[in-house]
Amino acid sequence: LDRERHGFSQISQASHPLLKSDDVWAIAETPDHGLWFGTFGGGLYRLDRDHRMSRYLPEEGQADALPSENVLALAVDAGGDLWVGTTSGLARWTGQGFDAVANAGLSGEIVFSLSPEGRDLWVGTNQGLDLRRADGSIEHPSWREALPDKGVNAVLSDREGAHWISTRRGLALERAGVVTALTGGLAG
Repeated sequence: LDRERHGFSQISQASHPLLKSDDVWAIAETPDHGLWFGTFGGGLYRLDRDHRMSRYLPEEGQADALPSENVLALAVDAGGDLWVGTTSGLARWTGQGFDAVANAGLSGEIVFSLSPEGRDLWVGTNQGLDLRRADGSIEHPSWREALPDKGVNAVLSDREGAHWISTRRGLALERAGVVTALTGGLAG
């Protein structure tokens, strides 16, 4: 992403043979200026500043491999760590491989969204919203049961400490543990 450029270039299977899927679901940039993008069915890719592309896939029997070739969400936390949400769980890029988060701690195996809040990470799964703390613990906020749906697509923390949460069945606002479903339009 270069401000001096005056156009776009397309990265696709046609122009980059290493790319095995044009179905891109997520994109993120790490502090070293690596551009990461996750695909459905083709794994995770990193594009370096020199336009060199690397591909990451699951590998049976390799503990530090990507959990799934279906990458739905990417996020970089305040510490610069890249987090990867897949259809088979959550992982963190270590610089050499992936450190998978035990699915037993998450509400669901399918990770739809990742939203950093400092060094903590909101994880939206197919079965509920979780908060992964910087120390590795996972919390299940009691107020999440009041959301319009268990499947969480995104979380935005605003300046006042409230959380705007998009779900498969609408938008909600959580403020001080109270959830308000925003349906039928917003009064102005």
